[in-house]
Amino acid sequence: MTGATTRGRRWLGLALIAGCAGDHLPGPPQPVHGWQRLAAAPPECTLQVTGDPAELPALDWQACPFAAGCRWAGAPWADDAGWGFGGLLSAAERGGRLYMSWSRALGDGVWETVMTADDWPIAAWRQRQGEPCLIGGPWLTQGGDASLVVLRRDSEQAPWVLHASPERLARHPSVARFGGAGAAVRPRDISAVSAGHLVLWEQSGRFAIRDLVAGTTIRPGTGAGESATDRWMRPTAPGPHGVLYQDEVGGLGSVRRITADGRDELVAGGGGSFDAAVSDGLHAAWTRTTSAGVELWTAATDRLDAPIRVATLSSSPPPLLSIGGGWIAARFDSHDVRLWRIADGADQTSARRLPVAPDLDWDGGPHGLVLAGGRAWVKASPAGRRGNDVRHLVRFDLEALPRTVALPGS
Repeated sequence: MTGATTRGRRWLGLALIAGCAGDHLPGPPQPVHGWQRLAAAPPECTLQVTGDPAELPALDWQACPFAAGCRWAGAPWADDAGWGFGGLLSAAERGGRLYMSWSRALGDGVWETVMTADDWPIAAWRQRQGEPCLIGGPWLTQGGDASLVVLRRDSEQAPWVLHASPERLARHPSVARFGGAGAAVRPRDISAVSAGHLVLWEQSGRFAIRDLVAGTTIRPGTGAGESATDRWMRPTAPGPHGVLYQDEVGGLGSVRRITADGRDELVAGGGGSFDAAVSDGLHAAWTRTTSAGVELWTAATDRLDAPIRVATLSSSPPPLLSIGGGWIAARFDSHDVRLWRIADGADQTSARRLPVAPDLDWDGGPHGLVLAGGRAWVKASPAGRRGNDVRHLVRFDLEALPRTVALPGS
């Protein structure tokens, strides 16, 4: 079940539904030549970066047997490595090209993250369990830089974030350092860079914003008298007008924004709970939950004072949201994902819907389903085995998805 291309090695997807599950699958590839230490990382790190992207294996996107306008790629290494795709999934359009990043297990504690441009690998990084450092990403931001979070295993407070255009990230990144072992920032492995700002997700519902021009850092919710248990904040990608975040206090959510000049202002709140806020820097979306049900709202980030209600959803709890490329996706459950085009306006009575695929569960949320350039990429797990057992990445042409009128619970 292997094939060749003129540019890199290509693997055929594992076609569970098409009936190929019993075929012999190739094991993890042998280490390719030209791997070298990631020089931009802290000196004690042994992370590796590829020297020749043409030697990297490319995912083999095959036509889906269960839907038109759909292609999928499997994880033929999973049986030997004990794991399929990892937690990384990110995509963005920049300069007319579609970039995507994903990760996979190689076995023996080795993980590889790969970044592609129009489906072809342009860079990859490797890490091994137990080594001094680990990486998160690369994360891709619409119209912005790619970014890679480097964490030291022995210190939660000393992250480095490498960032550059996707083509330069592996070789010539800029480095944003967040202090030594005693620094306040306690990072997670997620970041976003755009409009001259870097957002770094933190533990315990916090985040940091670095102004890449001024070199200054602010950490909302860490002022005098604020306890880590008082608030839970979920940031989004930065944009020209600041950084939106969901602010949850006592189980009720609101949507707030840190403006480009550092002001913290309310965007949506009161009269219900405002949840699941997402933004790609250009558009934002959130849900509003009241006793009457759940509503889906959106606004351009330069017109947050004029949001529109995209749809009224007869479902509770609120769905997981994703946003990108002028589209919003809402995952209600593992077989029900709806999508709306923002340009279609307010109070839409129909939505596009991902097909129900036999033997597969759809993931969702900003790291389980990503949108860019008129496409959606979604993680798919064998039915009933959601979580970390991701055996397929599935890509949909959004315009080809069928419309449905009925909404969940209606």
